[in-house]
Amino acid sequence: MKPWQVAIVLAVVVAAASTWAADKTLAPGELAGFEMGVPVWDFKDRLFLDEALPVRFAESMKEAEIRPIKGVKSGTVCFGTCALEGRITRIKLKYEDSSEAFYDKLYKRFLKRFGKPGEWRGDPFHVFVAWKWSFRDEKGHRISLILQHNTEDSDRKTGNAVKLTDWTLYEQEVACHKAALPSPQLPEIQPEDPWDMFLPK
Repeated sequence: MKPWQVAIVLAVVVAAASTWAADKTLAPGELAGFEMGVPVWDFKDRLFLDEALPVRFAESMKEAEIRPIKGVKSGTVCFGTCALEGRITRIKLKYEDSSEAFYDKLYKRFLKRFGKPGEWRGDPFHVFVAWKWSFRDEKGHRISLILQHNTEDSDRKTGNAVKLTDWTLYEQEVACHKAALPSPQLPEIQPEDPWDMFLPK
């Protein structure tokens, strides 16, 4: 490898290491007083745990609605029951104020606390606005934070919302759930035309 190539590689490694360290410092682990990775039972007085529902495609994961919080219209806390034994993997909040002005104030505070987001998750026309931050916490867990605003796209949830997810814990729970499932026994259907199963009639 030529000297200039070595210099580039070293620069990239140093930059990545700096970003990694910064991410660990900035990585959020709490929202509205709920803490990621903590047993959901610790917050039983703030949740409707008796009404928790399974998450689609990962039924060992459950979502419980948050009891009323000032300034919050609704919210859920997601927790695992297989590998995680009740630990929280995701927190979602929808703010009471759905205005764009409130979103702008929120976004400025997110920028100040977490820096610039790394990924645009909204639509090309900025009708649905969504920004994503990605982090690694001190345990090496992958954490994502999404802030979104929508008042016009009827196909999506309207208003201002935030979602905090520990993907390391979330995927552990999904893997545990899949491993516990029996192998599906699919009926052997052999139509004359293989495409016939996929086309409406």
